Amino acid sequence: AGASPAQPGEFTRRAYTNGRLDLAQAEAVAALIGARGARSRRAALERLEGGVCRAVNAVRAPLLELLAHLSARLDHPDSDLDPLSCGEADASLAALRLPLERLLAAYDRGRHEREGLRVCLVGRPNAGKSSLLNALLGRDRAIVSETAGTTRDTLEEPAVLEGLAATLIDTAGLREDARDEAESEGVARAERALLACDAVVFVVDSSRPGDEADARTRERVLGLAARERRPVVVAFNKCDLLAHEARLFGGLEVSAKTGAGLAELSRAVALAAVASGGDEGESLLLGARDRSAADAALAEIDAARAALAEHPGSWEDRAAFHVREAHARLGLILGEGATDEVLRAVFERFCIGK
Repeated sequence: AGASPAQPGEFTRRAYTNGRLDLAQAEAVAALIGARGARSRRAALERLEGGVCRAVNAVRAPLLELLAHLSARLDHPDSDLDPLSCGEADASLAALRLPLERLLAAYDRGRHEREGLRVCLVGRPNAGKSSLLNALLGRDRAIVSETAGTTRDTLEEPAVLEGLAATLIDTAGLREDARDEAESEGVARAERALLACDAVVFVVDSSRPGDEADARTRERVLGLAARERRPVVVAFNKCDLLAHEARLFGGLEVSAKTGAGLAELSRAVALAAVASGGDEGESLLLGARDRSAADAALAEIDAARAALAEHPGSWEDRAAFHVREAHARLGLILGEGATDEVLRAVFERFCIGK
């Protein structure tokens, strides 16, 4: 009697409501539960341990100090408070842009932790892309056949590469003379997947010598990848049957059949994708809500600085308004002033209870 079913995220929400967690930490609980790789878990743990709160308050504290000074000057213009020049206020605001820009840059770099890498396997028909996908997954997911052109559509499967969550994408074999409309569409989808991924694995059948069609395919793949600035890792598949004269350019020797070189391939792909994305650290701001609030705070700081430049004779009131807004926007990241709609959106992503 009197009991009611637990709602999604109910226990974490109670911790937030009772002041045990801020909203950024509450979101970290869900991020930790859903983390697919070691780096995702580390980023979520840093957030859960108060990393976001420390980073945000490092900006909010000087904003509040500046706001207090401006408010005191406005409320008591004849007092003996130390004067704050327009230039000093501008310097204080300018100094706060850098930590905010770092937070936003961390969000962009941390996309791999939040969304995972998208890794596209491309190559000529029968190069062994589907076999390589299965080998990297550790299970048979893609249909494998000796008949060239078996794969007609893209196939996406979750995986973990070097601690990073990833989605591996198997694609139709690339050839110039598609046998029918379905195969032609498969080739087009393969190229679209290449353009939308974070890293390309160009699979080469090293059991046979290369020919002119192989060279043209290579140039096509490298050209598309270069246009979109996608890193390419070349995998010489079937290295257990390697014909050394088949080598057209540098790459990694792998065998989907024996497992040789798979660990090296996973490492190379993860490193290439991370390097190309500038991902040198983990993200503290894990969600779009955080990004939006930090962006808005930065815009308010810029608006305050603009008020200083445009209204040198009456800047205090205008600047105080924007400083107050910047402080409030950053507070939203921690859940200060969060509406019921925002809280529902955060906690409905949780499992029942939690």
